[in-house]
Amino acid sequence: MVKLLVERGGDVDGFGDLHGWDVLGWATLHDHLHTPVAQYLLANGTRHNIFTAVATGDVEAIRALAAVSRDVLDKPMAIWESRRRPLHLSVLKNQPHLAVRRYDTAWSSRTRGGPVLRRRSAGHSPCAR
Repeated sequence: MVKLLVERGGDVDGFGDLHGWDVLGWATLHDHLHTPVAQYLLANGTRHNIFTAVATGDVEAIRALAAVSRDVLDKPMAIWESRRRPLHLSVLKNQPHLAVRRYDTAWSSRTRGGPVLRRRSAGHSPCAR
């Protein structure tokens, strides 16, 4: 069905429901990850948001989104998803390597430019032990 809609010029992003999910969100954030659908959508022009990137374990997409704004790392989902943050979603979606990466960072505030993410030395964190 998705392939037919894309071939007929359907909107691959399709944002606008109460959950705040787009088409890729519905393929990745619900109970089951529909990998072939997600891959097809990404190959046809849709882009990740922080939640779809986490759900699929796409580390490069997470880095790219965080490079634009570090705020995405603490963005809450909609109220229907219990306002989960990307870290919570990584655990829920069985992406533990993302949770370790998140806990292996430290937040520091600067007066100019807002929060800055920096790596802890040698990857030593409570989750990595």
